[in-house]
Amino acid sequence: MVLRAAMSETSEIKKLLRIRAGHRSYGSKLIADLDTCLQDKISGTEELGERLKCLQTCISERLAIINNLDGKILEHVDEDSIAQEIEESGRYSERLHGAIIKITTLFEKKAMAKVSGFQHISPPTVSPNIVSVNLIFRHKFACQSYN
Repeated sequence: MVLRAAMSETSEIKKLLRIRAGHRSYGSKLIADLDTCLQDKISGTEELGERLKCLQTCISERLAIINNLDGKILEHVDEDSIAQEIEESGRYSERLHGAIIKITTLFEKKAMAKVSGFQHISPPTVSPNIVSVNLIFRHKFACQSYN
């Protein structure tokens, strides 16, 4: 009975590892797609914005699924392998988080550019002749008031 339970646990961890490998593979594909989108330099187009939002959602979903699988795998892994498993999982999660941050930063920069574009007010232009007349008038008026 104990042997059967150990075999069942071994096959379960193998299945979880294969499932996680599949999700990681798809996550890596999404990151490659993101890099391709960014290299195409078609920023500003509506199509690119939609694609980036889709990639952001898919990567976030992948991250949640993989984190869930990582937790399940940690329950079954040998004690000697726990640190290695945590480190490996952390490195992959870091890649996914990096991709999400890259997309979020692009959207924030685009939003800032829109806002700053609308709020840009150029200062009024003043002719140098008007300024010099005003200075002369003020100086003359100041000298007369002291006399």
